[in-house]
Amino acid sequence: MQVKTVILPSWRWKMLGDYNGFTGIERINGWRLVKFLIAQKLVENPVGKPCEICGTTMETNYHNENYYQPWKPYILCKQCHFALHNRLKGKWNEWQELINKHSKTQNEWFMKLSSEKIDLAGELRTKHGEDIADIIKNCRLIPEGIKVVY
Repeated sequence: MQVKTVILPSWRWKMLGDYNGFTGIERINGWRLVKFLIAQKLVENPVGKPCEICGTTMETNYHNENYYQPWKPYILCKQCHFALHNRLKGKWNEWQELINKHSKTQNEWFMKLSSEKIDLAGELRTKHGEDIADIIKNCRLIPEGIKVVY
């Protein structure tokens, strides 16, 4: 079988900061892999889909808590996405108001987020080993016969 090599889409914006212990590069590479998976129709395009917090379909995109599995993202609108990240920048009260307003069960994933920075990446590497960071190798969605590279 002939193998087709695919280069992931380029990142054209400023470097991202760390989040949940994932480096900016890990976050960018997760975005790049998800863009490829969307183009291959292996992950649903979030544009126009309802935000998982407020339900709007305006300006929706993906958010990840775990960049070692970027193909399992949450759909968030721009406003909720900014509020989610800003909760760690001294805006916890605004975040709490937003999620309390939109929570239906008090048990949604977004209700469980911490007000403190966490090192999820470190916890995952400790539990599963350093290979967990190789998202291309670990992505079972990439079709056979396609080699994906950065």
